[in-house]
Amino acid sequence: NGYFVMDSDQDKAYQIVDLRETKRRIISECDANKIGYWVTKGREIENYLPEKILAEFSGNKVRRDIFKPLEKF
Repeated sequence: NGYFVMDSDQDKAYQIVDLRETKRRIISECDANKIGYWVTKGREIENYLPEKILAEFSGNKVRRDIFKPLEKF
């Protein structure tokens, strides 16, 4: 069993047509073969780390934003 997880690389809300061609192709192939997938709503999967973990890592209080590059934290 497999499941695809892909970063959207988007910095705002998006639709499938906004994604890069490679991601759209993988989505299409997953749909055709009944394989599950998740494309993050936010920019990168790392943006979904809890604020507590980001704060411990950075040494600062962090208010997470799923659309900002992680290095902004």
